[in-house]
Amino acid sequence: MADAAIDTLDIAILGAVLVGSGIYWFKDKLLGSSTSTTSINKTNFAKQPLVPMQKPNAPALKINKTARKTRDFVEKMRETDKTVIFFYGSQTGTAEDYAARLAKEGTQRYNLKTMTADLEDYDMNLLDTLPADHLAVFVLATYGEGEPTDNAVDFWEHLVSGEDVPEFS
Repeated sequence: MADAAIDTLDIAILGAVLVGSGIYWFKDKLLGSSTSTTSINKTNFAKQPLVPMQKPNAPALKINKTARKTRDFVEKMRETDKTVIFFYGSQTGTAEDYAARLAKEGTQRYNLKTMTADLEDYDMNLLDTLPADHLAVFVLATYGEGEPTDNAVDFWEHLVSGEDVPEFS
């Protein structure tokens, strides 16, 4: 019987697969279950209010409505009690992602008070006012043949112009 196209074992396996599939697809009717695990009761789902997800026991975020937008990153660091700032210049978000990862690792691993900032949001003429116990890190991307990204153009031109170059002690 080794030469037969369909063996008795083949028929038994095929039958078991068919019976198993039938039981799976018609289990609700066979077992008499009134609720299906694959269907959603749309009327109850639609009536539930949308509630934002929150971590258990997480304090509610406090929003300071009187906060003003400042270009002075030293003042911002002082207000938020941060000692390390990661500036990023990014076109596609890669440098921004790296800056965020570095800031997160600095906080978790080395217990630093970090923040990230877009280069074009702050005045880089204030670099020399950064206190000696604070640190500024620059994570910059380029495109083409080393051209600065859109949000880093002003910073790059400030550096290469030689005018108003910050004096560090």
